[in-house]
Amino acid sequence: MILARYHRCREQSDRPVYSWPAGRWYQIIGKRTSPARVCRARPKEPNMPRISPVSKDQAPDASKPMLDAIHSKLGKVPNLLATLAQSPAALATYVNLNDALSKGSLSPAYRESLAVAIANVSGCGYCASAHTAIGKMHGVSGDELAKNLTGKASDPKVQAGIDFALAIVEKRGWVEDADLKAARDAGLSDAELLEILAITITNLFTNYANHIIETENDFPKVELAQTAGAR
Repeated sequence: MILARYHRCREQSDRPVYSWPAGRWYQIIGKRTSPARVCRARPKEPNMPRISPVSKDQAPDASKPMLDAIHSKLGKVPNLLATLAQSPAALATYVNLNDALSKGSLSPAYRESLAVAIANVSGCGYCASAHTAIGKMHGVSGDELAKNLTGKASDPKVQAGIDFALAIVEKRGWVEDADLKAARDAGLSDAELLEILAITITNLFTNYANHIIETENDFPKVELAQTAGAR
C-alpha cells in the first residue's frame, strides 16, 4: 500500500490531513471524504525557523571542525547544517552519512538526482532547492533536475534508482518483489540497491529535519512539483 503523505493546511485548519496519490480517496482524522473536500495546499513558507542556526563562534567546539569542512566543500554553511551544529551528534550524523556515500559506487550527480526526487515526495522545499543547486555543481542540467523533481529521469539507470528510492519512501521500506525485480532488470546490482537505501535514509534525515526546524531557505528557491506522490 502506498504511504499516505502528510500535509498541514495552515490557512484552513490546524488538523492534519493525510492525502493519497491521485485517483484515491482521502482520509481526514479517520473519516473518508472526496478529494474535492480536502485541502491539498503545501505548508506556507515559514517566517522564521523554529530552531535557530548558530554561527561558528556560537557552535559547540565539537561542531566547529565539521562546519569548517562544510564551508570548504560548499563555499558556505547552509542554514540547515548551521542549525544541526547545535548538536554535534546531529551534525556528525549528516557528515558521516555523506562521507560514507561519497566512497560508494554511485556518482555525486546520481545521488543528487535521487535527492531531488525524494525531497519532492517528502514535501521538503528546502532540500529540493539545495539539491538542485548542488546537482548543478556536479554537472546535472537544470532541465534534468526539474525532471528528477517529478520522479522522472532521462537515463534509464537513474530512473531505476529514483523508482526504487521512492518505493522505499512511499512503502516505508516494505518494497515488493516487483520493485526489486524492476531495479535489477534495469541493471542495478544488489550492492547498488543497498547504496540507494542509504541515500534514501540520508535524505529523509534532512527532509524531516527541515520539517521540524522550518529552515529558512538560503538556496535559489525551487517549487515542489505538483505531481509529488502521484505514483
